[in-house]
Amino acid sequence: MMNRTASRLSVCLFISIPVILAAGCSRESGYSQEKPDDVVKTAFKMVENGEASKLPRLIYADSREFRSVLNRLGKLMGSLQELGKEVAIRFPNDVKRIKAQVVEQATGDGAVKLAETLANATADGKPSSAAPAAPAAKLPIATDRRARAQQEDRFRDIAQKLFADPFSWLAEAKGRITTELIADDRAAVLLDGKPVPPLGLSMRKADGRWFIELPLNFPGISGYVPQTFNEWSIIGSLMKVIDNAVGELTVDLRNGQVTRMDQLAEKAGEKAFIPAAMVFVAYSKEMDVRTKRERVVRDFRKRISEWTRAARDSGSDADVVRAFGDAVNKVAVEEIDKLVRARIANPASKVPSFADLTEVDFNAAVESWFGAIKAPIALSPRPSEADMSAATAAVNNLRRSTNAVAPARKP
Repeated sequence: MMNRTASRLSVCLFISIPVILAAGCSRESGYSQEKPDDVVKTAFKMVENGEASKLPRLIYADSREFRSVLNRLGKLMGSLQELGKEVAIRFPNDVKRIKAQVVEQATGDGAVKLAETLANATADGKPSSAAPAAPAAKLPIATDRRARAQQEDRFRDIAQKLFADPFSWLAEAKGRITTELIADDRAAVLLDGKPVPPLGLSMRKADGRWFIELPLNFPGISGYVPQTFNEWSIIGSLMKVIDNAVGELTVDLRNGQVTRMDQLAEKAGEKAFIPAAMVFVAYSKEMDVRTKRERVVRDFRKRISEWTRAARDSGSDADVVRAFGDAVNKVAVEEIDKLVRARIANPASKVPSFADLTEVDFNAAVESWFGAIKAPIALSPRPSEADMSAATAAVNNLRRSTNAVAPARKP
């Protein structure tokens, strides 16, 4: 069975769709992001214009990998909107019935139940419990036939809700979604004057525009948010798998190969359930790699903390040193990941104990990592503030999303 919290990470983007849709979009004419309330007001206009594919551009991303996944989510949203149009034409009575159910669930405390239903779509159906400190690798497909059937039933139920005109019913939320400024660059998103259930949503200002910030730091989710290129690649693959299935369903519907709403949901299960489950298997394995990697990362972070403390004590600007330390840690995660994978593939391969390295060897390791990304820096003697700032900028430029549309590289 699939680890419940890993499941929640995968659907975090989807349970936030109602408010993401109320999150405005680009600098194109008519779509303002100048103020939080502007973002809310323009959201519905985007949906009405048939431009759901653009909505994820307005989600804040702190890396190119995250932005690339969001771009794939945008393609998926566009595909869902196209499918929704076909479904509304061919099954109007079913759509009316399902929309009424969704609107009822999305009212008041029902929104929590709706989100939980989404999160549990492929889980074991048992009450939620706290997430483990380290995720265990569990197959997302139940081995028991009865449990497997229950998983597939829940998957089909979610499919019907998503396919039944997935965007236009959000018009019911007009006037209910507001924002409240809590800092110059932060705002809370409210539903009926309260935090959006079940996780809450906020906005942040970046590059002179306001963006929705997904609740990825929420306990139980933060431990599963991708950290490396490989992990983001798997989440991107999940988006692609679902998008492919939705595209095939749209073709089947137009060709008359689907004649009932429940048949559409069944076909969704056939096309998407197994491939999506296999993606979760891959992500579970990545979590095993992460468990091994994080032991090494913790030792490294202790060591770089000692280095930054010494740099501050020597008179270097504290903000410059802190930013440089953050940049080193970002680079270290990917580089240590490579070392751990090499060790898994070949037990004879060595992963250094950073706590035990000499100062010379520790400095040499970090310097080699920065040299590989064309940001050479010498840690000994102590680099100048200008050198640290330049290296920090190089790392940020390598990873930054700039919240643009085109991905720098595709996971």
